[in-house]
Amino acid sequence: MPASNGVSPKVFRRRKIAFWVVLGVLVLTGLVYWVVLPLFADNRERVAIRVAVCGAVNRPAVYSMERGSDLGMLIRRAGGLKPGADFFRVDAERTVRNDSVYIIPFRGNGGAAVRLPVVPEGLMNKEVALAGDSLFLGKEDRELQHVSILYVGLPAVYVLITFYPELNRIQCTHIPFSTRFLAEDYRLMDLFFTLDIRPTLRVVEASLNQKIDYFLIQDRSRFISLIDRLGGVDCNLDGTYAQGVGVKPGKGRLDGFGAWEFIRFLDRQDARGLDVRGLEVAYDARRHRQQGMLRAMRSAFGQLDTEDQLKLIARIGELFQTNMDRKFVLSLYRNMLAVPELSFGTLPGYYSAEGDRLFFYPDIPGYRSLLKREIRSYLVAPGNRKQRVY
Repeated sequence: MPASNGVSPKVFRRRKIAFWVVLGVLVLTGLVYWVVLPLFADNRERVAIRVAVCGAVNRPAVYSMERGSDLGMLIRRAGGLKPGADFFRVDAERTVRNDSVYIIPFRGNGGAAVRLPVVPEGLMNKEVALAGDSLFLGKEDRELQHVSILYVGLPAVYVLITFYPELNRIQCTHIPFSTRFLAEDYRLMDLFFTLDIRPTLRVVEASLNQKIDYFLIQDRSRFISLIDRLGGVDCNLDGTYAQGVGVKPGKGRLDGFGAWEFIRFLDRQDARGLDVRGLEVAYDARRHRQQGMLRAMRSAFGQLDTEDQLKLIARIGELFQTNMDRKFVLSLYRNMLAVPELSFGTLPGYYSAEGDRLFFYPDIPGYRSLLKREIRSYLVAPGNRKQRVY
């Protein structure tokens, strides 16, 4: 006898069995696709990055990351890697130079990361005369007023730029070395995090033994690698921090990750207005010195018209790999004169002046929502609205 809906019980049972069979097939297919296949598949993407800076380093280092990772996407969006390409130049429009950065995708069966030996090369100086004859910087010249800019870029490019306004010249010191990274070690926000300048410079200046007037950084991992490459940094660990991480307070030596965590601790304490005695620096004296450097820069550049200023600063921008156009270079120059504590990124996106800082927003779908989540994850005291976020 047919059911009340007009379907016989026999047909209803067949449909019910068919439904469960289809559902079971879908579940089984999902298990095979998401669980079984990844166990046998090579899901790592091997990328070799060859960095040659002033002829100092010309050796490939192979890194591995998860296929389809955020980091791989960022490199592609930066124009450094295209799917299926055998060889791709970061900037195909520029002529081949010995300080160009190449990214070469590798296709292989091995899933393990391959780390080729990289011999430490030390620091290589590259002096660029901006006007007049080339000058040799002796010991006396190094005591002249100068402005130091440390640029930390992607991939693995570190440049210490020293500008001598009285000599109208730039000395560019490359710090060439390669580092290994894994996608799971990254948080996307770390690639673009704007750092507070004071505690960061305490560590960098102590490592390089060089006063840094501007610190331009792109990501946490590069900073950590820089400290590790320099053999760590000596510091005076605050008692509260030492107790929190389970080490002895007082003098100690931190590796890159430890230095970064200590910086974050100092940031949080500074934001709370506490007196933290770790890697102390006479901030007031530094501030007055910065003002003197800026006055010297304004005096040197003030003798040039706007077009010459633009050409000069564009020349500085050409010393390292950036995607800055001429209009933004001039804007950056003016902002740097006005705001020494400035950070920026170099991946595709747009820049926005918010308050007294210049912020970089990468052109990546869904980044703004991720940005908000990451900022919330960095909050130490969610109820403290006056606290700065790092």
